[in-house]
Amino acid sequence: MRHVLRNGSALALTAAVVVGSLSGSARAGTSQAGPARPVTSSVTWHPLALINGWVSAAASGTGNPAYATSGGVVYLSGSIDQSAGTNPVFAILPRAARPKRNLYIAVDFGYLVISPNGQITHYYSNNFSFASLAGVSYPNSGLTWHKLRLLNGWKSAESIWGTGDPAYAVSHGVVYLSGSAFQASGSNAALAVLPKIARPASWQYITVYTFGGTSGFLRIQPNGVVSAFTNSSESQPDAQEFTSLAAISYPGRGISWHKLRLINGWRSADSLYGTGAPAYAVIQGVVHLSGSVYRATGSSYCHFAVLPRAARPSDQLIITIYTYNGSTSNLEIDPNGRLCPNTVDALQWEPQAFTSLAAISYPRTS
Repeated sequence: MRHVLRNGSALALTAAVVVGSLSGSARAGTSQAGPARPVTSSVTWHPLALINGWVSAAASGTGNPAYATSGGVVYLSGSIDQSAGTNPVFAILPRAARPKRNLYIAVDFGYLVISPNGQITHYYSNNFSFASLAGVSYPNSGLTWHKLRLLNGWKSAESIWGTGDPAYAVSHGVVYLSGSAFQASGSNAALAVLPKIARPASWQYITVYTFGGTSGFLRIQPNGVVSAFTNSSESQPDAQEFTSLAAISYPGRGISWHKLRLINGWRSADSLYGTGAPAYAVIQGVVHLSGSVYRATGSSYCHFAVLPRAARPSDQLIITIYTYNGSTSNLEIDPNGRLCPNTVDALQWEPQAFTSLAAISYPRTS
């Protein structure tokens, strides 16, 4: 298999990275939930009133579907499933929690569309209607946005999809992206260069929504270059037709990180991909993860670390992540702090070959 590396080339991962992984068993998919981002030490959650046959999937330990607003940022949590009907709209957000533009957000088994009128729609595939709302957050007021200067034939998709122009904002040391883009000409995957204030300290691999509901990813480099892909190729039509930047946030430089102690044969992938060591930070009550891991030995346990009490959520979370070769997986975070990459579109061994922790965040009360 191939993986897009730091210089943009696709190189085979060494055999040592996947030792024991092909026979590894990933944890069975359970339901989980939660939200994300820094502003205050706590948030007040409000239940989402579900409609059109959608019901809470909280019985799996994820908590009921809910929303919160704090410091101009909206958080979602909990999980949902559809017990009757086929209408994909599952809730209407109140005015205070509505985005100013359409948001397209990749989640497990499908994607969300959140509209300015408050409708939240879950489009899903393979007749599997379950969706975790964990890790979904977006600014809706109070932040100062700066337009990104697009490069290499990339253009704003605002006039086509109503998403707003590609932009960034920085608040409390956290960088936010918004808007969407498409490539009108050329094939260079680099769509913009972030200014120094908005650049990450290490390489970021982040799963995003691309055209037709496919899961693509962004690669954000420490030099600010933002590139969009559908998978490991640099010239994929889905990413070029439409790439969403909605609901992406990550701490910028100068954040105090705490390294995670890895277990069960898992190792840091920093030396391979420049992502930084696996670590966590708590910023104003919001937990952020960073870095990447791979499994060097063993195959019995998917858990690669245990978070300290100060970084554990209240409920079980499922957050969509990037794994090896551009595949999609879920990171399960238990209330006891255990971290486990589970499979969605990914083969069982792909999360073990490479799991990104970039742009994962959630309030401690999730």
